[in-house]
Amino acid sequence: MLQVSARLTSFARKVAGETRRTAAVLLTSRDRGQDLVEYGVAVAVVAVVVLVTIQAFGAGIAAFFTRLLTHFAGLG
Repeated sequence: MLQVSARLTSFARKVAGETRRTAAVLLTSRDRGQDLVEYGVAVAVVAVVVLVTIQAFGAGIAAFFTRLLTHFAGLG
């Protein structure tokens, strides 16, 4: 579980870094810059929500797929 958390944190940091770099490169006017910052914030919020969701439901999801795999293995 801790390894998954570290991977997700690393992923979120990469997404945030790419968002900042993209915003810095594409800034040509104040309005466009504001739009890019808003998109960057939206991407960061989505990344955090995904991290929290996976942390909260990760064990349950893993157990579900384990049961599913066991069920399919029994059919063969």
